Amino acid sequence: MSLLKQSAAVRRSMGDMAGAKTDLEKMLAVARALGNSREQVVGLLELSRVLVLLNRLECLEFAEQALSASVALEDKVLQAIVKGMWGGLNLLLRPWRKEYSAACHESMDAVRATGNPLALHSRLTQHIYVELLASNYQSAATTAVEALALSRLLGDGYMFMAGHYYYGLTLLHSGDWGRLRETAEQSRRAFEWHDGGLLLRLHRHILMGWLHVAGGDFLGAKAYCEEALSEGVGAWADFVTVHCSAILGNALYGLKDYAGAIRCFDAFFQAEKNKALPIFSNYFFPACLGAGETWLALGKLDKARHYAQRLCDLSSGPPERTYLALGHRLFAEIAITEEALDEAHSHIAEALEIVESAETPLAAWKVYATGEKLYHRLDDVRRMSHCRSKKQDEIDQLLNSLQVSDPLREHLLNLGESHDSLSSTGYSLA
Repeated sequence: MSLLKQSAAVRRSMGDMAGAKTDLEKMLAVARALGNSREQVVGLLELSRVLVLLNRLECLEFAEQALSASVALEDKVLQAIVKGMWGGLNLLLRPWRKEYSAACHESMDAVRATGNPLALHSRLTQHIYVELLASNYQSAATTAVEALALSRLLGDGYMFMAGHYYYGLTLLHSGDWGRLRETAEQSRRAFEWHDGGLLLRLHRHILMGWLHVAGGDFLGAKAYCEEALSEGVGAWADFVTVHCSAILGNALYGLKDYAGAIRCFDAFFQAEKNKALPIFSNYFFPACLGAGETWLALGKLDKARHYAQRLCDLSSGPPERTYLALGHRLFAEIAITEEALDEAHSHIAEALEIVESAETPLAAWKVYATGEKLYHRLDDVRRMSHCRSKKQDEIDQLLNSLQVSDPLREHLLNLGESHDSLSSTGYSLA
């Protein structure tokens, strides 16, 4: 059993998830033959971790089995690890629920209290995502730094790669884009020639695409997504395609290729029907946002409203404040198009309350831009001026996070200027 577990860990670090799954199935069979309850739980737990990238249904099924089987154990630390893994995997692959989040936090508290680095290592990387999903970006970043240091100390290459990816997502959403560039480049150099680094490279391409969408470089974003699609072949093809679709659709929307954008978003939401395909829950945020904005640009307001509502529903639970604010902003844009200015004011007030009470750099400047446009329409000079000033402050913070030589700065400046011109016309910010 020990050898099979070690072999599975090596295969996982090499990116051979199917081989790791085979080893763990053999290990679980031995544990069952021996009647070893603890090792059965370990086998089920490790299978759920490997299957997170292979099969959504099987992953969650093994996590559920591990949770049920762990109840009879005397090992409270293993019980806590299993409970946290169960909650985290459900948060990763299903819509947010309170019990999933509570399980993760209870598990982290219990494991941290043990002072056991191996036990802590089992929770830290996944906990980055838990904090990210609730838009606790600073806490997520602190957790990521700790997780990466421990992965390096323990020599776990797979968790080191996963930690880089989650850290990158955190830096993207916290607006620390210069550090995101540095982290992405470090991970590229570290794993460029490593067999198991393929998945990290694919994630990096998609993440860089997401960054360039946020910064207004839509051609650059499109290129990153297309690079990921060209590399994502074989076992990873469907996994890469579905996640790439959410970001590529936003890039095409920015390029005003609305037909292409809709094809991407349709592909993403169609893939949702495949219950076995792992789709990370945080990709539904950009997919819903982009689909809503594209349908708005096409004048299909009912469809735009459908995705705005879904975005608000998905983000209100944790809450993920960035996308909740953007959901209300999208509703406001729809209402402005319909000349329903009272409704638009209600939604933009909700969005403004969110961005003024939390750090949401991906959302804030866009919310202020829509507020500026709306208050211009309402002839409210004071509020319009306030939103214009705050919008520029938010853009300046993003600019200051980047190196002076970073070409993304020019795109971000141009994006802000284009919104300045649109804000005085009453046109949609499409």
